[in-house]
Amino acid sequence: MGQSEVQRLSDGSAVEEHTQFGPSSRLVYSIAPSDTFAATFNDGRIILRVPRPILRNWATTDQVGIESEQKIGDGSLKILIEKDFECSNPNESQADAFPNPNKCE
Repeated sequence: MGQSEVQRLSDGSAVEEHTQFGPSSRLVYSIAPSDTFAATFNDGRIILRVPRPILRNWATTDQVGIESEQKIGDGSLKILIEKDFECSNPNESQADAFPNPNKCE
């Protein structure tokens, strides 16, 4: 996630994006501040709810990611949300990326 998205989450707003799979099919995914950690999937929409204190800490420290695990039946769903760093994907704009702690090449 870019700096502005991480800041919006820390400020209490949700962040939402989507991937189009054709003219009438798309996957919507969002992260929203919440009281508890939870992931849901309904009607082509993934919603990750992350506790506000965790989001605020993530936004104000050099912590790279947020990890959680959610029990699902006999298994579990691993959740990982990470900050985007400069040079991590040269095909994307670097304008909103976090400074890379490692030298970019």
